[in-house]
Amino acid sequence: PQCDTAPTDLARDTIGFLVENDEALRRALSLLLERWGISVIDAPNAVEALALIEDLGILPDFLLLDQHLGEGPTGLDLLAALVARHGPIPARILTADRDPGLRAACAAAGAGILYKPIDASALKSFITGLEGGGAALAG
Repeated sequence: PQCDTAPTDLARDTIGFLVENDEALRRALSLLLERWGISVIDAPNAVEALALIEDLGILPDFLLLDQHLGEGPTGLDLLAALVARHGPIPARILTADRDPGLRAACAAAGAGILYKPIDASALKSFITGLEGGGAALAG
């Protein structure tokens, strides 16, 4: 079954923060989220992500964080830093890594996992489960 990726503005007040070092995937996910009416802030790594959050002074409604961001902090490291500074934020770790240890680490951090390749319907389910603007995203 296909996920409805038709444009909608039902989630226009929702801000998502995407951190993904794969430029093509980051662009594709940003476009998909924007088609759903979500405002997207993105960064290629944890260091730039932290600086961007501080510079903008805006806390997103949800986080999509690649676990393996190349050199430097991981997605879980970034999540821990953001939670320490700003409190809990709904988050999903993006990864192709099926290691049970990673699943346990994500659960301990309060984050779910979206496995690559990203299933658009699973992503939409996460967003529709958010309180506020994201909850209005129609299927």
